Amino acid sequence: LSKHEEDISGVYYYFSDFKQYNISGVSENLDELLQRLSNKMYKIVVVMRNNSTATRMRDTLRELYGDAYDFSRSWGEGIEIIKKEATKGRSVKRLQKLLGDNRKIVAVGDYENDFELIKAADIGCAVGNAGTELKSIADRIVCTNDEHAIAEIIKNVSDWV
Repeated sequence: LSKHEEDISGVYYYFSDFKQYNISGVSENLDELLQRLSNKMYKIVVVMRNNSTATRMRDTLRELYGDAYDFSRSWGEGIEIIKKEATKGRSVKRLQKLLGDNRKIVAVGDYENDFELIKAADIGCAVGNAGTELKSIADRIVCTNDEHAIAEIIKNVSDWV
């Protein structure tokens, strides 16, 4: 990452205590950064300076480390790094297994980091301001997140199952 420092606005670590830690400067190499993804750290977010560098960086990271980690964008400039076994979609699948067939899981998303979540859920909802790709795989499209999308889902979910 240090080779791309001029393209990076910040690097943040998220721990299981839900605290966020900002790392000033990008002095470590990617292997060291990924090694920090331990049981206590569940996500690293790299904030790029613009959308196109975020896309290029995400694609490069997937090529190099995609077997062990999930790299997805959670907004135009943000890249989330998560262990493969800890993605939203895999979490939904584990929850489905625990709950059994008599329960339905409804999930809602708005960006690339929600693809696997929407695909795994029994009913996958995209908010109205989600990107075209996410909307194309969603079972339902609801109003935007600014227009109380969760309230709309709760109001209508009994009609959908």
